[in-house]
Amino acid sequence: MKQKSLKPSAISLGVHATCIAAACGLWSANANAFHFDVPNPDIDMEWDNTVRADYGIRLQNPSHFYTNSPTYDEGDLSTPKFSTIQSMLNLYSEFDFKYKDTSGFRISMDAWYDPTFKNHNTSNPAFPPNYPNNEYTSYIKKYYQGPSAELRDAFVFHTFDLGGHSVNVKLGRTAVTWGQSAFATLGGANSVAIGQQPLDLMKLTQSPSASLKEIVLPTAQANVTTSITDTFSLGAQYTFEWNHDRLPEGGTYFGGADPILYGPPIASYQNIPGLGTFAIPRIAPTKGQIGDIGIDGKWRVDSIATTYEFTYRHFAMKMPWAAVLLPGAGPELFPGTNLPGVTAKYGNDVNLIGAGFNSAIGSAAVAGELSYRWNMPLNAVNTTTVNDAPTGRTLHGLLNVTQSFGKTPMWDNMFLQAEFAFNQLLSVQSNARNFANSSYDTTGQCSASGNSAFNNCSTRFWAGIGIGASPQWYQVFPGVDLTMPLFVNLNLKGYSSVIAPAAEAQGQNTFVVGLDFTIYNKHEVDITYTYYMNKKGYSTAGAATALGAPYSDKSWIGITYQTTF
Repeated sequence: MKQKSLKPSAISLGVHATCIAAACGLWSANANAFHFDVPNPDIDMEWDNTVRADYGIRLQNPSHFYTNSPTYDEGDLSTPKFSTIQSMLNLYSEFDFKYKDTSGFRISMDAWYDPTFKNHNTSNPAFPPNYPNNEYTSYIKKYYQGPSAELRDAFVFHTFDLGGHSVNVKLGRTAVTWGQSAFATLGGANSVAIGQQPLDLMKLTQSPSASLKEIVLPTAQANVTTSITDTFSLGAQYTFEWNHDRLPEGGTYFGGADPILYGPPIASYQNIPGLGTFAIPRIAPTKGQIGDIGIDGKWRVDSIATTYEFTYRHFAMKMPWAAVLLPGAGPELFPGTNLPGVTAKYGNDVNLIGAGFNSAIGSAAVAGELSYRWNMPLNAVNTTTVNDAPTGRTLHGLLNVTQSFGKTPMWDNMFLQAEFAFNQLLSVQSNARNFANSSYDTTGQCSASGNSAFNNCSTRFWAGIGIGASPQWYQVFPGVDLTMPLFVNLNLKGYSSVIAPAAEAQGQNTFVVGLDFTIYNKHEVDITYTYYMNKKGYSTAGAATALGAPYSDKSWIGITYQTTF
């Protein structure tokens, strides 16, 4: 099937692969894929290939607020105004084999290469860098430069009848998401699908309106779905592999703080009077547990055109406490006495129950969820050690509406989608003294600062909204259709208390406008402008702090070309 294009998007770190031209005589092609011609009518084989090229350029000067901070200088100074953010060649290939539409397998591969990527970054000379000698590590070079490739999907499936009930089994590397979320930046982080798959947050950062399904990374698992009755179906998931969310790495353009997470080998520097300045290393984190379990039921009520969803999951987080202390893992001060190192910690044994629905009100599609989590990782104070991170009980909800407006004098068609999401801390279950909130913190980080957000302190409630619109005009030129994607993401209130794969901080807002040209239903050319807002200030210790992602000086424009064959 065709790889779905992220919209609006100008630079996608999604990776695609092309076909080998010499083999093209083996297929007959339709608009999107190659079908193998075989004599057996029960066999269907399809090879789908996408080629994509992305280019992005920075439109703002680096802000002194960021460049004069040891926390942000490398990510901000490495890309001057009007210089290239990325010039990525993205390649994706997927092969599907089906037998009688009941059995088969799928395999997909990704490859990418950025010929303009520099192997080094730039830091403020006043601060020692998080990358020694300002040289990027192999992790950064793999995902930001290449040439690199990786296996994505690799699974088999079989559908059979069991006692009059249809059963579908899928085994191998694949990606499954449940729930009703529309935008990964909002509902995705507050959905029953939280942590169900690792996420490509590098891609999400550059395509803010992407859905959750567009940024998931496959893992090894077993999935079973069955129709219990004509109106009730049941699904189950068990994972055999754990992998982490793929964050934008520190010291790169879309990175957050320079010390985060798998790229930079140095977390910080600490001066000890009389002994000197020591580099505090970033220690590779322990992986999360394997064996996520989930059960999902769907009940369709035809009389009111509504489907209800009920979910239970027990899982390990794919998003970590990004910076917790690992005692004794840092440099030696005296024989037998070491400074701590810094590592990441992934929460295990998180539990979730949730209920959702999707329905229609008039011509609008409406969906929503409400879920309750316990043992959920909470925002931690800066002195938290690896075994003392806080967890709690939280409530999450989302509501979204999708409406098509059809032809008017202003456009030939338009889709409008809006989503509201929230989360609420109900109680703290463990290590309350390390929860970054003035009602619990005993270190003084929040309790002595009036719960200042610039001290990395959380509120009990957070809410945000996302709105996307896409007016369309057909045949603006012969063979050319035009879409104008518009998107705004607003963090309305609060600083989320939960660890989440999104910047849930009041004032962290994103605005996107684009022009997408579809040429003869074969070629896509997208031009996108993205602008960011976020609050900035200083902690009580004088450290520069950006609430949410530090992107307020990083507006950019991107151009994408994509074709599928």
